[in-house]
Amino acid sequence: MPARGLYDDQPQRQRDEAVRSATFGAAAIIYAARSLGLGSTPMIGFDADAAHRKFGLADDEVPVMLLTVGPERAGNWPQKPRMPVADVLDFA
Repeated sequence: MPARGLYDDQPQRQRDEAVRSATFGAAAIIYAARSLGLGSTPMIGFDADAAHRKFGLADDEVPVMLLTVGPERAGNWPQKPRMPVADVLDFA
């Protein structure tokens, strides 16, 4: 089955793929911002309907996240607290 057939008449799959694609795109923007010396923060928990209207999105477009990019604020943490990689990843 061609890849397109995986998504035809499958609205949940289409939405899931949109979220996956947006996440990878946002990661690329975050890394690019960092390479330019800029900070970046993804934001969730926003009013998706308001974002939809504000940005003039089409009916088949899904606002997945908002992403801020700009100069880092003085005193901001260089990296937010993270668990050690060994605690969350196992190469078995």
